[in-house]
Amino acid sequence: MFPPLSVFNEFLLKGEMDAGMSGSCQWQQIQVNEMEYRSLVADLEKNLGKKLVDNDKLRHVSTFEKWYSGALSVYSNSKR
Repeated sequence: MFPPLSVFNEFLLKGEMDAGMSGSCQWQQIQVNEMEYRSLVADLEKNLGKKLVDNDKLRHVSTFEKWYSGALSVYSNSKR
């Protein structure tokens, strides 16, 4: 799974991700346009050798936190 463009940009603009006891990482805040986003998704799919899943339930989620939580839930349920 990969977040929609608006959610991905929200994540990129944060400039950091805290993983609790696993640590955190920081980066320069950036945004990507639609063409860059499509190119990134295509490159990921090519390198992974499979299509990234587009989940209808997550397509219209507005924040990265909600998308991430939903993606974890969908992924966990698919592994059962």
